[in-house]
Amino acid sequence: IGTFLSLLLYNIPKYAMAGVMTDEYQTYYSILFMPSFVISLMCEFVFKPTITTIAELWWENNVKKFTLYILRIIGIILVCCVAVVAGGHLIGRTLLEIIYGVDLSPYKLHFVVLLIGGGISAEVYMIYNILIAIRWGKCLLPVYSVTAMITILASRTMVKQWGIMGAALNYVLSCSILFVLFTTILIFAILKKKKETVVVAGNTSDIPVMGLENMQTAGNTRLKESDIVQQKSDEPEGQIVKSPLVGTFYAAPSEDAEPFVSVGDSVKKGQTLAIVEAMKLMNEIESDFDGKVAELYVENGQAVEYGQPLFRIV
Repeated sequence: IGTFLSLLLYNIPKYAMAGVMTDEYQTYYSILFMPSFVISLMCEFVFKPTITTIAELWWENNVKKFTLYILRIIGIILVCCVAVVAGGHLIGRTLLEIIYGVDLSPYKLHFVVLLIGGGISAEVYMIYNILIAIRWGKCLLPVYSVTAMITILASRTMVKQWGIMGAALNYVLSCSILFVLFTTILIFAILKKKKETVVVAGNTSDIPVMGLENMQTAGNTRLKESDIVQQKSDEPEGQIVKSPLVGTFYAAPSEDAEPFVSVGDSVKKGQTLAIVEAMKLMNEIESDFDGKVAELYVENGQAVEYGQPLFRIV
């Protein structure tokens, strides 16, 4: 539903134009809008691999590094988008005229407005992916729903009043609302995580300090050798390969393909053991050890958490 609403927001200005403007103007808008759409796609493709690191920092409760990391990424996207807007203003419209064979000179400002909207949209999709990675996806549907209602109500009036510029401003409006709401949710999530981390750390101060007498008593206590041997035997031998992120576990590259590995197979360091899919991005899980697959802890298609054991290598 979230994906449907996201696509709907892209097309609301076009739907509004269809009711009050001719097909010619809709064609102009589609041409001017294309680079903005490409900006969002490119940023999502380039920065999606960073989601794994973001998830690791979050689930390791490293709030400070998490915050600095996402601020750096958002800053990089902002700088890139400013450069794209400047470049688009200088030569972008001319390139579109050459490619499509139309005169876009009356729409210089319209084009810049749409590029700004594309930049905001790129930030929105990055924050969207971050919220999914930290398991705050439940908030996304209400945000998209509220944004869609506001944008739909305003779209027809804006297009009637300002034509193609009204459609461009309506697109910027929808992106801006999403950016503000997603950013607010992310800040709230970070503050909540920080508070929880401080509480957990603070609880350790409540642990009573063992007195000298108790330390001596404890020091005189020794485990029997048989107990130690029993404890060691209960621990699984070998090394555990864990999931580096939240997602869906796949044992094979496709439904009809053979699994990457099976129990009993010998593996080498760096060999692909499985795939964990997160936000439509396939992340290969590689072995950090040479050895043999002794145990597989999850089933194909199973949802896995960050740090969940997947394989045992001996």
